[in-house]
Amino acid sequence: MAFTCLNGFLLSTCGRVFSWGANNAALGRAVDHTDLEDEDNIVKHSSRKQESRKLQQAIDVGEVDFGINVTIVKLAAGKHHVLALDTKGYVYTWGKNDKGQLGHQGHRVGGHHGPRGDDDGVCEIPQKIPTLTDIVQIYTGEYMSFAVDSLGEIWAWGLNKNNCLLTNQPEMGLVNTIVEQPMKVNLPDYFIKSKKTNVVQNTNLGFDMYQS
Repeated sequence: MAFTCLNGFLLSTCGRVFSWGANNAALGRAVDHTDLEDEDNIVKHSSRKQESRKLQQAIDVGEVDFGINVTIVKLAAGKHHVLALDTKGYVYTWGKNDKGQLGHQGHRVGGHHGPRGDDDGVCEIPQKIPTLTDIVQIYTGEYMSFAVDSLGEIWAWGLNKNNCLLTNQPEMGLVNTIVEQPMKVNLPDYFIKSKKTNVVQNTNLGFDMYQS
């Protein structure tokens, strides 16, 4: 399971992802009226305006669609964004992109990429990051995202305040507060990259841990 600020996610052993909670971009799927919880179960003794607002925000459990032949093996969630790793080593992201935490190439930070039509920098359905391949692990911070590939390289994107992503290279004039696309993490030389990374995998028999 994984949780953003207002949403919950469950990953099944067959690689399917289910979400619930607030009706926002981090939900990862379009919502119709049948997904909204019964009004009587949400609010009582309040104004119609308050009831309507809370009703729109309460979404029941539903499946997140990743397309055909996509099996998810791992989830990671930040404050308002989610990462998903599939069996082929690709990373999918969705949610808010106000700090570049989605890592979508060509997507403007602060721009909208969903059906709502506002301009708060969101992507409401999972989208694959094309620049990342052979990924074996994913991690998130509040506004940060990380991925480790099969060669032991660490990739980071999102909010880079105080160089928390370790992507800055001052000697080359490369200093970014926001990293919009995955960049290699610059670790000190005394760190040794390992090609053996522990990976959690879903199988029909349950969860399995293996080294990649």
